[in-house]
Amino acid sequence: MHDAKLHLRVRIDRLDGFRKAFQSCAFLISALSYAALFVLLKSQLHGPMGRIGLGILLICVIGATGVGIFTTDPMPLHSPLSPRGTLHVIFGTSQMVLLPFAALLINLSLARYNEAWRPTRGILLWTAALPLFGFLSFAVYSAIFVFPLGPSAYGPGVNIGWPPRFAFLTYMLWVVILGWQATRCSRRATTELQTKG
Repeated sequence: MHDAKLHLRVRIDRLDGFRKAFQSCAFLISALSYAALFVLLKSQLHGPMGRIGLGILLICVIGATGVGIFTTDPMPLHSPLSPRGTLHVIFGTSQMVLLPFAALLINLSLARYNEAWRPTRGILLWTAALPLFGFLSFAVYSAIFVFPLGPSAYGPGVNIGWPPRFAFLTYMLWVVILGWQATRCSRRATTELQTKG
């Protein structure tokens, strides 16, 4: 019986290790996608609004990288957090809270100040609010259903993990849509240059 319990514990620990590795990879891919978008948009953003948005996006690159490197403490969380768990929370919170504002500033700047993006203005305006919608959904859900439970907000029936995942889904949709539109604008500009030249 003791061998069976030990074997089960080893398998659970191994699965937990795989889960943490998978989560770390997902956060690092997220950081890479933010960095790629940063590089793609750097030359296309004009004015203070765009530059501030780009600076916030750079902070989000650092935040997502930190979340990927510093894994969370085991659940349920106990105070005080380990240094690794504390860094996970700091990097994750900064990235999660700031990205909607980066998206808003970047999209509004592209729609307002960059003529090459004029044909995509409608898409820019509705996707500007997409990450903010995801973050506000997460915040409202947490305030209504999770925070009232206090420290016991853990276990079956407590959907503490899904609201931030929904927020991150809206963040990734914004990255993909904006990257797609940047590619379209680049192709359109290249075609216009070829027809003129």
